[in-house]
Amino acid sequence: SSALFLTCRYAYDRLTVRPAPVLYWFIGNDFEDAYPEFEDTARFMENLGWIKGEAKVRNGGKERCEFETIHGTRFVTVSANKPQKVGRETVDGIIACEPSLWARETFDRAMGRIARKPTAWLFGGGSFETDRDQGFNVLFQEGQAENSKRLRSMAIPSFANRHLYPGGGEDPRILELAGMYSTRRFKERVLGEPAPPKGQVIVGLDPAIHLNPWLMPNPAEPVYLFIDPGTLIYCILFCQI
Repeated sequence: SSALFLTCRYAYDRLTVRPAPVLYWFIGNDFEDAYPEFEDTARFMENLGWIKGEAKVRNGGKERCEFETIHGTRFVTVSANKPQKVGRETVDGIIACEPSLWARETFDRAMGRIARKPTAWLFGGGSFETDRDQGFNVLFQEGQAENSKRLRSMAIPSFANRHLYPGGGEDPRILELAGMYSTRRFKERVLGEPAPPKGQVIVGLDPAIHLNPWLMPNPAEPVYLFIDPGTLIYCILFCQI
């Protein structure tokens, strides 16, 4: 799905972005993580007759790979093994390959790359159960409602693949998993939705209902601190009434 998005978006960018797009990245936690999306995109572009020459695949995808289109645009795999190296060029778009495996520094540097160009974007896909310290479950919830970050999120359940699950959500194998998995695991592994983090202080927080990104503090009013000193985790609310 990431490769299909990139192929379509590249065609759109060529029509709308000036100067024309010159560079797209596939960022993985290592080169191997970035290679599947690179391989699929190269195949799509080749079928369209857009690749100049042949894609350069090094060591079976375990090293930096790249191809160039007939329009002069480069597509390159990038390893986030050393996050400080994610920051040398200005890009037109980034495909985040399994971003839940990234360190937070990698995510911040990737966002810094696309901030350099008003038309640049980042598109990521993957599962939530490997989330380390980025809090993608929170980002996903934010992207479900209007927000000030221009963030959009969508869940693609396993049964959206009608080739594997012709019965959709009522496919016998999906119903079997629903009966075997815990609710948390079924949400993450089958529905593609983040389960609430373990140890969450405020259970059931829904940004679409409980957060208004456009509210601003009033400097003329006092700020009250409400403190809940838990045993392992600590909650402080900064409130204006």
